[in-house]
Amino acid sequence: MTTRDITRVTQSLTVDASGERVFTALTDAGQLRTWFCPNMEVDPRQGGAFHFWGDTVYMCPTREEVNQRITRFEPSHTLAFSYDFRGITSEVIVTVQHLQHGAEIKMSFNLRDNASEETFYVANDMLYCWLHNLRTFLDSGQPVLMPSHRQAGGTMRLTIHIDGPADDVFRALTDPKVMDTWISKTAEVELKEGGVYSYGWSDIFEGVDTPNGPTKILRFEPGRLLEHDWFYMEETPTHVRWEIQGSGGSCTLKITHSGFVEDQKLMSNYVNGWSGFLCVLKSLIEGKPMTKKHPDQ
Repeated sequence: MTTRDITRVTQSLTVDASGERVFTALTDAGQLRTWFCPNMEVDPRQGGAFHFWGDTVYMCPTREEVNQRITRFEPSHTLAFSYDFRGITSEVIVTVQHLQHGAEIKMSFNLRDNASEETFYVANDMLYCWLHNLRTFLDSGQPVLMPSHRQAGGTMRLTIHIDGPADDVFRALTDPKVMDTWISKTAEVELKEGGVYSYGWSDIFEGVDTPNGPTKILRFEPGRLLEHDWFYMEETPTHVRWEIQGSGGSCTLKITHSGFVEDQKLMSNYVNGWSGFLCVLKSLIEGKPMTKKHPDQ
């Protein structure tokens, strides 16, 4: 039985930009189209529109299906908007705290009457993406990634650029101590084909504490490739492939998760979830502040 509050999830991140610069990025349609969603209509005032839609949005809503509205607006400090999320009338609240050097951005997802842990996790992963995309945009003018949720063929592919050595990325995927800082709860790794590979995740399923996520390594090449199986609750078993390319001080990381049954909700869940983890991993390797792990990691 759930004992924690799953009607609200909050994440925060510090940035080098001023509070005024942050608030502009949150309310200017042109900037939002770069880091938040390519399809945006914004009327920055109380009751104004904050519409976002399309393939880069969870569940790929059309323009006709969205009607997000600004519910709070305090210039340079607070922006909140309504969001019909997974059938729940929710509210996203963003506050900007002005610091002596930079700003702290806090985002909260209020999930009214939510009783689903899955919805709680999906909202948490969404905050990962929004915060890290915003911070990277403020630093470089570009987001970490803004992937399509409409990926066909039962396969999801995501790629990010990391300003860090390929060996550091591979270590973050295979060293339990490093893994436990960003993705796993109690990682266990036997770095060989057929070896144990676990995040230490579990969920209660039909009254039984059931392991979730990866269980064994299918293939690996040091510094370049890791492939493992994937099991989650009642889903069809799938597999995940991580590929690292690059030399010197930067690299690209590609994740391919394949074997899905065609299901838009399931695909959106994984695009959203893996995007959030990739954002956190990039920050870890680049030595930047990270959002906090959610309670079951």
